[in-house]
Amino acid sequence: GTPVIATRVGFVNDYIKDGENGLFFKKSDPFDLSKKLKILIEDSKLREQFGQRGRHAILEEFSWDITAKRIGEAIEKVSNK
Repeated sequence: GTPVIATRVGFVNDYIKDGENGLFFKKSDPFDLSKKLKILIEDSKLREQFGQRGRHAILEEFSWDITAKRIGEAIEKVSNK
C-alpha cells in the first residue's frame, strides 16, 4: 500500500484514519502539508506501516465481497418497505 497525505474532503474520512494509515493536512496550508511530507520522508518505518494499514483497511472494508453484501442488504431493506 501507499501512505496517504490528504485534506478532509468528501469521503476521504471513510478511508483515511489520521495517524493510523495516513495523515491529514489543513486545507490551503502549504506549511502543514510540508510538515506532514517531512514526517513521512524522514520515517521509513511509519511510511511502511501506513501503507500496510491502508491496504488492509481497503481490503477489509471495501472488498467486492463486502460491497456486494452491503448492496444486497440495502436492496433488501428498501424492498421490505
